[in-house]
Amino acid sequence: SFNQAALDLFNVPYEDLLGKPFAGLLSSGHDHIEFAIKESVSGNKVTEMDRFFPETGKWLQIKIYPLENSSNLLINDITPARQAMLCEELEREVYALNASGHGMQAVLNHLLTGINSIFPEFIPSVLELDKSGTKLYNLCSPFFPDYYIEKLNGIETGFNKASCGTAAFLKHPVFVDDIT
Repeated sequence: SFNQAALDLFNVPYEDLLGKPFAGLLSSGHDHIEFAIKESVSGNKVTEMDRFFPETGKWLQIKIYPLENSSNLLINDITPARQAMLCEELEREVYALNASGHGMQAVLNHLLTGINSIFPEFIPSVLELDKSGTKLYNLCSPFFPDYYIEKLNGIETGFNKASCGTAAFLKHPVFVDDIT
């Protein structure tokens, strides 16, 4: 049977989960989990693993408890804890790159790529304010297409001047769902 957490995790109706083995709920590329379940049952040993599931955007801790010819799985969403750990690792990497003399572009690119890998729903960028304090220019935007960067360069700061121009004007973050 499935609890509410499983329904939330897979984001499908109860009827779509009923009777399906765990491995059958996953997209391809998770053969190692099915293998771990079989190994746990055949070796009669509890197995634990942490895995990222791109189809749900979640990190899961899976504990496999073997039974005679099957298994029970305890699945915990460890996404926030894993993201915090990955952010700390990224911070150390960025400090090391900076301390070893890598250029600002390389450091920023590593930082933004790391942020995107930890939080795939974010599209990070860094803009630079010109000396007059009235226009923004791209400093590092590894996920923006060239045509977007061209439109972005030279954007004025001010209220309702896109999210970046507004954030620079108000001097605090502005969050939007869609930047198109």
